[in-house]
Amino acid sequence: MDNKAKESRFRDNIVLSCSWLKIREHFDQLPKPARGRDEDGQIWRMGWIFRGHKKESYLLEPTIEREYPYADWDEAEYKTLQEFQSKAGLHMDTTQLQPRDKLGWLAAMQHYGAPTRLLDFTYSPYAALYFALRNRRKGEADFAEVWGLDTAVLRRQAGKVSREADLKVRTHRRLTPPKSRTVSFAPADGLTSFQQSQEDDKYWDTSIRKALNPCGARREYFNGRGFVAEALPTKHNPRLSSIPYHLNISM
Repeated sequence: MDNKAKESRFRDNIVLSCSWLKIREHFDQLPKPARGRDEDGQIWRMGWIFRGHKKESYLLEPTIEREYPYADWDEAEYKTLQEFQSKAGLHMDTTQLQPRDKLGWLAAMQHYGAPTRLLDFTYSPYAALYFALRNRRKGEADFAEVWGLDTAVLRRQAGKVSREADLKVRTHRRLTPPKSRTVSFAPADGLTSFQQSQEDDKYWDTSIRKALNPCGARREYFNGRGFVAEALPTKHNPRLSSIPYHLNISM
């Protein structure tokens, strides 16, 4: 997308702030992230996520796409992942990383500077602003920028695309839809909000795993629609669980 197209697409959502007071005013109007703990005691947070860019012309484009703009970047990522896994033991403890935990491996690669499909985000707009202004040189660009994304909207759209891909797979394989379960409205049978969030997380984790290694009808569907999602790094990652990732899983 060129600069003019980007400006036209996001014009209604761009806020210019040229003073610290204005910046604080706009940041303070954003909803505060919700916090909680899962069954393992790990902190999870939902809300807006932010990313800072030194130039307003930069796009939300992961490193692997920038380095392989005219090639199949998923093939390039696969080869990079294989090489990284073969040598990772020389530089880090890999005992907690399962071979099939692709998200964990990609997060580790991101941490060590290897090109991946991931983009780093933060829950703090001020942290994003810091990275946008850090080491900024005079005359580098007219404006730095901070991107803000509502993870609830992002997750709903990704879930919609994932369910549509599931339908494509079932149709391709001529499988019958899963049987619906009987729903009880008895108060004693109702899920608590925490239990419901756990069920949602299980579905979300499954969707992420399917999207990380799409094949057949699912890959074909993602080639046309793409799949962009947000996910926290696994708890054994060097960055722990404080940084959410924006996953660009379009092929």
